Amino acid sequence: MLAPLILMAAPLLAPTAAPMPLPRVSEITIDGDAADWPEQGLAVDILTPPRHSLIAPDDFDATLRLGWDDTGVFALVTVHDDINSEDNQIQSLWTRDSVEFFLSTGLGSSERYQFVVAPGLSEDQPELRFYPYDKRVTDQGQPLSAEFARLPIEGGYIMEAYFPWSNLGIQPEADMPLAFQLIVNDADEGNARVRLTWFPSGETSQNKSDMQALILSEESGGSSVRFAATPREREVILTEMEVVSTPDSLGQTLTLQRDGQDLGSGIVQTVSGRAVARIAYDPETPPGPVAITMDGKVVGQCAIPTPGKAETTLSRNNFVFDPCLLSSNAFPRGAFADPVLAAHVLGEYTVETQFFNAAMEPVKSPETTGRYGAVSTITAADGSQLKRYNTLYRMSDDDNWVRERFRASVDFPPSFGLDPAVTEQQQTILGDWFKYSMDDSMTRNDDAAVLVAGLAEFTPDGPYSGPWEKNMQWWKKLKRGIGDEPLYLYLVFLPEGYDADPDKQWPLIFFLHGAGERGDDVNAMVQRGLVTRMKKENAPYIVVTPQCPTNEWWDPDSLMLILDEVEADYRIDPERITITGLSMGGFGSWQLGQCYPEHFAAIAPICGGGHPEAAARYVDLPVWAFHGTADSVVVPEASIEMVEAVNAAGGNAKLTLYPDTGHDSWTQAYNEPELYEWLLSQKRAGSE
Repeated sequence: MLAPLILMAAPLLAPTAAPMPLPRVSEITIDGDAADWPEQGLAVDILTPPRHSLIAPDDFDATLRLGWDDTGVFALVTVHDDINSEDNQIQSLWTRDSVEFFLSTGLGSSERYQFVVAPGLSEDQPELRFYPYDKRVTDQGQPLSAEFARLPIEGGYIMEAYFPWSNLGIQPEADMPLAFQLIVNDADEGNARVRLTWFPSGETSQNKSDMQALILSEESGGSSVRFAATPREREVILTEMEVVSTPDSLGQTLTLQRDGQDLGSGIVQTVSGRAVARIAYDPETPPGPVAITMDGKVVGQCAIPTPGKAETTLSRNNFVFDPCLLSSNAFPRGAFADPVLAAHVLGEYTVETQFFNAAMEPVKSPETTGRYGAVSTITAADGSQLKRYNTLYRMSDDDNWVRERFRASVDFPPSFGLDPAVTEQQQTILGDWFKYSMDDSMTRNDDAAVLVAGLAEFTPDGPYSGPWEKNMQWWKKLKRGIGDEPLYLYLVFLPEGYDADPDKQWPLIFFLHGAGERGDDVNAMVQRGLVTRMKKENAPYIVVTPQCPTNEWWDPDSLMLILDEVEADYRIDPERITITGLSMGGFGSWQLGQCYPEHFAAIAPICGGGHPEAAARYVDLPVWAFHGTADSVVVPEASIEMVEAVNAAGGNAKLTLYPDTGHDSWTQAYNEPELYEWLLSQKRAGSE
């Protein structure tokens, strides 16, 4: 029984260019040999990094061929990589040399899946390996299937793949939509991972719209994609489109056009070993598809992004109150750090600021020492609005703290090669550096106020672990109070027989998902974890699973609001409410238990971690943690340290470690029958 409560509006999707025709192919054999591909399929000759700078092609490069037939989708990926380095754990293949394939029934569809494939070319991993991520909403009655093959070539490898239509439960036909994304990962030993992508985003695992829109074509000939465009911020006046092309276009002029009107042009030049044209266009250009032309002919397409110029161009133009550390009974005025840029983007704009004290009450002046919050509403010339939120701190009257002597003790890591006796002797020098750095920072941000306010409010045995965490929680609560922060989306799963006895109270398990399920698609939360088990059996408990917004972290106060609402709407036994979660949800489980231990009967965090210094908060809260010993995403020490600290503080914590298991320890944990017996046997401390 499913009762979703939709409490957030869906975001506006970015405009996309027209879907690309995907040609039909024939007689393709999955063997890693490209010999059966000539003149067949869609050739994508340019893949680009989604965020970082361009990568020299002699260091790392890749191309793609793609096609379909009546049985499935075929892909051929050619990778040029000078050094092979692969992760040893099957669940962490994506962290090093690998290829990620994403397929869905259409752009933005929840019927989607992903395969991560490592080529098997490193000395310690000589065989091809793959790992599926099943994000399909509809049960197709069978697990995901695919075929892969790879062929080593000089300076790299060829990978061939086949994905049957049965994975998505569809019958192919001409003009049918499809969405596809390719990400090629490269991580040389000792260096951070870099990626090449088809759609210019590396966040497809979290955002189902970050894929290339395709349409099945009955044409069997070959076609090619020779240009890839990525919007870049440039200067105050103009934004630019960075177009990467094949070397045969060097010296040519590329032009962005819409409805026959030129939006900007650029000459293709060599940049980091690649053929690149940087085309400036006016930020007033409406969002939507545009054509890339060369010699008057359309050679590609791209899209001006949706986000308004105020949000994109001003995203790194901080709104500041200088000073944010106050020593009088007057608030300073807020202003953009770059007022020229703000004036250009917004036109003649106005700012209205409302101030709140630490108790979140509106105030006109900072009368007492402590935290204050400034909520500024900025109205542009066209009437559009945006908001900025700043933390301030009121010190004692006429306190010119910059003149005071600071002393700071810093334990530098051994890599600095410093003598601890010297740093101990130089506490005044270190203190002065900290003082002047903090003073200088007030022209750019409110970090100094966040730090001081958090330290002033911090207590060693309190629920929060540091100034920034405390600041986030304070602002979350204030934003909700003034209507600027919506409640999380969440789903409620009721057991069979819930309606049979109107007087029966049921235990509740609060399930927190991992980072991959963040967003505004509640269906994404039923793909893995506790919910998948409950759906397969008659579970004698209620499950509530909230959804964390994209790019955010679990907020305990927001979770408690959901719990309050659910307890009011459903028959829940208040003495038998437990928490569990995986990965980011494992961290959230520890944090929610730390902030509100008196409300829960037990927690079961999986591959997560917390703050050992707060172990005393769990003394009356039983803990059963789970982790894989080979987890390279969240190291097992994160759970080991927490369990040891809780037990040392007098609590009751146990840990199950799965040998040779990577990040996905939740599959084994949620298949442990003893886990549910343990959760259901727990009662809140102090209950009879």
